[in-house]
Amino acid sequence: MRHRMGIASLMCLGNPAPCLLTNNEKLIGNLKEMVKDAVEQYFKRWNGCDYDISSDEIKIGIEPAYMYENLKIISINKEIGFSYIRTGYAFGGYGSGIRSRIKYYKEYKNNSKFKKFIDKWHKLIFKNNN
Repeated sequence: MRHRMGIASLMCLGNPAPCLLTNNEKLIGNLKEMVKDAVEQYFKRWNGCDYDISSDEIKIGIEPAYMYENLKIISINKEIGFSYIRTGYAFGGYGSGIRSRIKYYKEYKNNSKFKKFIDKWHKLIFKNNN
């Protein structure tokens, strides 16, 4: 979730696009452990990450709040082949104008860090849905 500090939030300045990661539910059980693992492997530089939970997908990552910041989102989808890692960069003010690239789980040929992460957590999170 993009956080605004200072006078910009009082003046209603900022990116008008909806947040990509809303922190919409409380993390419990396997989800809490998955986020800790993701922070350790992917988001240590930021000391944490945001998330978005829906019935078919769990997204965790960092989205830009200001110009020149990075975007990194990992999605674990109910259909494992549609899980992805999205990386990008904000070229516009207040984190707008994001240019990004998505690489899906099914596009990976070799067993990478991303594939191992998805394999580990997909079976724990979506175990009742398979």
